[in-house]
Amino acid sequence: MTKPKLNLFKELFGDSSKSPGDTVISFDVGNNGLSKLITSRSGKGKSIDILEYLKNHPNETRKIIFLEPNVEQIAEAKEKLKLKEDAELKTLESIKETLWNHLKDDQFVIDSLKFCLNEDEVMTFESPTIEQVKALFMSFDKYLIGQIISFGIHDTEVRRSIYEHIEDRKK
Repeated sequence: MTKPKLNLFKELFGDSSKSPGDTVISFDVGNNGLSKLITSRSGKGKSIDILEYLKNHPNETRKIIFLEPNVEQIAEAKEKLKLKEDAELKTLESIKETLWNHLKDDQFVIDSLKFCLNEDEVMTFESPTIEQVKALFMSFDKYLIGQIISFGIHDTEVRRSIYEHIEDRKK
């Protein structure tokens, strides 16, 4: 058995197809000659590059096996993604609650949010209650919360984003 050669992707397919994580291992399989095992992340048209290479070199005896995840692997990946999304949502809710607890005593902030609610005529009453202002604040997405943390609630772009958020909620 010959010693495996690593990083032969360039040799087979050229620089344009090589990306970090690509590995080609050459090994002797006995009477069949030298074989190459290519491990690579998906994306960037690599499978198209490989098929194109084989089409342009018809005399070479090569096989490509594309491994697809089985049902259990797909379910496991979906579960991991759901757990990650749930954790991110929980973190965002925690950040919103902490930020609200910090800002709720600032009358200028509360008045600004009340003004945003009344200005857009989302509410039909004179003065929104603190609970309604909190409900608005807690409905903000992570982008808007990030803007508030970074620039403050009185920044022009932040206020524009708040108005857009209120407008989107009306629809």
